[in-house]
Amino acid sequence: MHIQTRNLRKKDYPDLREAMMESYSGIGGDYWEKNLIDKLLNLFPEGQFCVEVDGNVVACALAIRVDY
Repeated sequence: MHIQTRNLRKKDYPDLREAMMESYSGIGGDYWEKNLIDKLLNLFPEGQFCVEVDGNVVACALAIRVDY
């Protein structure tokens, strides 16, 4: 099994959506739509991370940057 943490990319969305659906389905949650993930990646790409297992994205950590 190969596990790595790396920055999220737009092409990861299908795997990310599947992981979110599986993770949140039992608690009444939903997945983030592609346009929202794309917006985060456009605004703050260095703050979006994912965990990849054997070439598939299975988790993420999403962040925003706020200018006070």
